Amino acid sequence: MPNVKTGAKSPTLPDALRLKITYFKVEDLKPYAGNARTHSDKQIDQIAASIRQFSFVNPVLIDDAGGIVAGHGRVAAARKLGYDKVPGCCQTNSNQSQFAPECVNLCGTKLAPLGKCGGSVELEVVA
Repeated sequence: MPNVKTGAKSPTLPDALRLKITYFKVEDLKPYAGNARTHSDKQIDQIAASIRQFSFVNPVLIDDAGGIVAGHGRVAAARKLGYDKVPGCCQTNSNQSQFAPECVNLCGTKLAPLGKCGGSVELEVVA
């Protein structure tokens, strides 16, 4: 789609960068031992309620070996709901240092809280 102001075409996302959603068996996924984020039982209940109401809106990030890189809370909530599969993206990268699980996990943990809800938006936690 062309840029409204300049008429220039937007670059096409290369196939290598496109997300490929696959459904993974919950029982096959392995938690990442170095996960920087923990979830209380209350948070898992809240995530489960969100999934029940809105479905999955964010896939779990999985490495080549079936390890969870991001989405431990979603997997725990799916387990609690009795789901046998979760949507996920399996990231493969020839340069593994770019995709080291500890880097991706830590970036997600540290960057997410920097965002803010704007204006008069109020979030109601479904519990």
